[in-house]
Amino acid sequence: MKAINLLVVAITVTFWTQTSIASNAGSITVNCNLPPAHQAPGMPRDRLGRAIRNAQPGDTLIVIGTCEEAITIDQGPLTIDGRGTAVIAGTHFNPGASEFNGLVTIDGAQGVILRGLTVRDSQAEGILAVRGAGVLMEDLNITGNRTGIRLSQSNLEFRDSAVFDSLGTALMAVSGSTVVFRGQAELTGNAGAGLFLEGNSMGEIRGAHVYADNNLLGLIVSQHSTVAVLELDSAVGSILSTRNNTAIGMQFGQGMLMVAGEGRPVGNVLIESSANGGPGLVAVAGSQVASPFGAARFVFTDNPVGMVLSSDASLEIRGGLQLNDNLGPGLVASGAGVVTLRSWPDADHPGPVTDPSPSSITGNGGPAVIADFGSRLDLNDVEIIGPILCDPTVISRTAICQ
Repeated sequence: MKAINLLVVAITVTFWTQTSIASNAGSITVNCNLPPAHQAPGMPRDRLGRAIRNAQPGDTLIVIGTCEEAITIDQGPLTIDGRGTAVIAGTHFNPGASEFNGLVTIDGAQGVILRGLTVRDSQAEGILAVRGAGVLMEDLNITGNRTGIRLSQSNLEFRDSAVFDSLGTALMAVSGSTVVFRGQAELTGNAGAGLFLEGNSMGEIRGAHVYADNNLLGLIVSQHSTVAVLELDSAVGSILSTRNNTAIGMQFGQGMLMVAGEGRPVGNVLIESSANGGPGLVAVAGSQVASPFGAARFVFTDNPVGMVLSSDASLEIRGGLQLNDNLGPGLVASGAGVVTLRSWPDADHPGPVTDPSPSSITGNGGPAVIADFGSRLDLNDVEIIGPILCDPTVISRTAICQ
């Protein structure tokens, strides 16, 4: 498991070490609702921006009301706390470009905490973190922006927050960025993807319930990026859901979905992609889906096709697969790499017989499995009901092809 160890090293880099509050930290109230009579003559109405520029490391800004201004945070630690009611609105924000123009921009600052805020109505990003920023977002509602959140070369802990009604993607991480999900994360009802990881970026689900539902697409992982549940006690009980999306539930292009968890409870992680307008999962260009130790349950139901693997994409799921009741085929492998499906425990990885986690491909409207163009199948100890159709180029470890 060398690859998993590398992931742990990468994700446990303590980019959050600079969040400790300085001993002389202060708490400052910023009331964006004050009328002009309470404002010094000639001063622009950027009360929050001025408070940020005047803040000292470790300060907490308590925000009241609706701040109709764009803000930039370029030094930390700094906490901006809206106590669940404050709003940062893009009413007068005209960025001139739709990308890398945040209503709230964190530029290289470490230890920034955004808490209890609504960020809405930006014609570009609601929140933009760039150039090595380190941010915790907690109890946020990010809504009505073109892009909800964009990260570039930055790190985010996303906790108990929601991004919805974006004109494009809810949360996009590019250029080596990292997102750690905790608590409940709702990336729902967006006109683009719920979660988009690109360019050596990573999304780690650390015991969180991540819902990328009711979007155009649920999840996109591309260009050597990874979405992972790591081998941590705090990751037990993680959920990744892509349901009711207009198109594909989960799409991987040179990407990876990894569920580690050797020695963790069997089937404790839920990966679900159901009732989408396109396939539950599409993996191409050498992508990998791996759950080698039985820690996850995969539920792919009520899609036009359960899973599609092509262009040397590979799959290893040991235990807990429910590839059932899709409208067409359960699994399509066209030019795929090795497709390994087992129940748990299996002969290669014996586990407690008192805690089994079977796998099944049943009840689909088309063939259970369609394989062609040199795909390699290793389907063993899996309940399969329905035809398994293979062309002569398919290599199968067992004689299952019809």
